[in-house]
Amino acid sequence: MKLIRYAGSVWRYSKYPEGVIKKNLERIIDQLLAMLDRYSEVLVIRFDLQLKINPKSNQFLSEFLARLVRELKIHYECDVGYVWAREQTVTAEFPHYHVAVMLNESKANNSRYTIKAATKIWKSLGGHHVTFPEGNAYFVAGRSDQESQVAAVHRIGYLAKKDTKAPKSAVMRRYGASQLARKL
Repeated sequence: MKLIRYAGSVWRYSKYPEGVIKKNLERIIDQLLAMLDRYSEVLVIRFDLQLKINPKSNQFLSEFLARLVRELKIHYECDVGYVWAREQTVTAEFPHYHVAVMLNESKANNSRYTIKAATKIWKSLGGHHVTFPEGNAYFVAGRSDQESQVAAVHRIGYLAKKDTKAPKSAVMRRYGASQLARKL
């Protein structure tokens, strides 16, 4: 277990052999806090997107996220936060994406609709399959519940690990996030 002091709090994350990319971990925290500025309770849903091609850019993912965010905004009538990471192990033929979506928990109190929408959109774009890790939805109790916030960051901090990130290139990012601003 490792700790980072950021945004006036201490956050924990798992220890990875290669460490984490600190600015990515901070971006995860920023997006979670931006959602908590908007809503008293947040639901975080994590899933993985598998590819059966090796795209030259992240355009495939960009289209997926644009469609998913639009769908979730309409369905839940709330802002949608997200973070993603592109990874590829040395033995894998194709890269994959890890994604975490953040929603207003009072409107989205489980992951069923998000799972259905993500799977439908990914398949319609030609994606291979979507996997949902066990315990993929974690509820962030609220603005004043630091323990639940830290637990959520601990779970999705996996997206900030350095190891197995797909090779960096001038045209392809390995990490991204929504651009929700804090409401201070």
